[in-house]
Amino acid sequence: MLREFFLDFDRSASLAATSLQLAVENGDRKEAGSVAHRLKSSARAVGALRLGHLCAHIEAAAEGADDAGLASSLPLFYTEVTDVRKWIEAHCGERTSACGTEQRGATATRIGQHARNTGVAPHAP
Repeated sequence: MLREFFLDFDRSASLAATSLQLAVENGDRKEAGSVAHRLKSSARAVGALRLGHLCAHIEAAAEGADDAGLASSLPLFYTEVTDVRKWIEAHCGERTSACGTEQRGATATRIGQHARNTGVAPHAP
């Protein structure tokens, strides 16, 4: 049951990261704030407090039309999402195709590449 709880969060975090990236690329602050708000609550519920804090910062930046704050938070956000998802993968064991391994793997790779491209060094959770 706990495994499914974390895997559900993993799926939602993956979708949220993609949605946030698209919202920012399209200049849609309202959607970026909405995505960050939704992920903030679930991140805190699973104990990913740093991710929840970053989501709160992104939400506030989006609501305050702080494009610089929004842009500066994204590399940290992607790194933290990657770290949380790695923790879930390490602690939830092998994934089956029913868990959507292929999609998560591709998203994690893209998020990791973004973090490397922006020069943000991964940090320990």
